[in-house]
Amino acid sequence: MSTIFKEINNLPFDDNEKADLLDFFTNRDTTKVEAVLPTIEKDEVKVNYLRKHAKSLRGKPLRHNW
Repeated sequence: MSTIFKEINNLPFDDNEKADLLDFFTNRDTTKVEAVLPTIEKDEVKVNYLRKHAKSLRGKPLRHNW
């Protein structure tokens, strides 16, 4: 399991938002997000970062991890 999925599962998201974010990041290149998350110390800042990142990419073409 990649770092992004561990982070999402450990952060205080409700079940629906957690499922949505896990689904959103499943087929996306998470390299940038995984590089940034370890530099953020507070959970609430990580939550906001993930929400904003996902929102900014919604509707854009997928970039696969392969």
